[in-house]
Amino acid sequence: MNIASLKKQVIYNLLQELDKVCTKLCAKKGGSILRHKTYPDMIQFEWNLLLREMSDRCPFLRDILVTVAKCANKSRNHVPPICLCYAILLQQRNRDLNLVQRINTVLLSEGNAKKQVVRSCSLSNDSYDYLKQQN
Repeated sequence: MNIASLKKQVIYNLLQELDKVCTKLCAKKGGSILRHKTYPDMIQFEWNLLLREMSDRCPFLRDILVTVAKCANKSRNHVPPICLCYAILLQQRNRDLNLVQRINTVLLSEGNAKKQVVRSCSLSNDSYDYLKQQN
């Protein structure tokens, strides 16, 4: 077997394993903390909880995101952008994993963002209008 075909096989196997892990994270029972989206869940949310989930359940994906997010400035906190990417990718895979997106919607609404800003952030007008009515 030549090196190129071995490399392809290793990548294929890693991606298959990552797919299995992501499928488990999307499960209703024992899935990601991103499925928990009640008001108390939003209040208690911390980026480190998502980082811990990645470290415990999908370290390969965490390593990929950390590698991509590396920059020369060592003093920057890389946890929020890495976890945001993780949350976006899992929500793309399963729309019920939307804790971070809900938090962002509330922040935009409570911060009195204009409808134009909300639209450009791909939040639905219905969600925005509903949140505004709650105030």
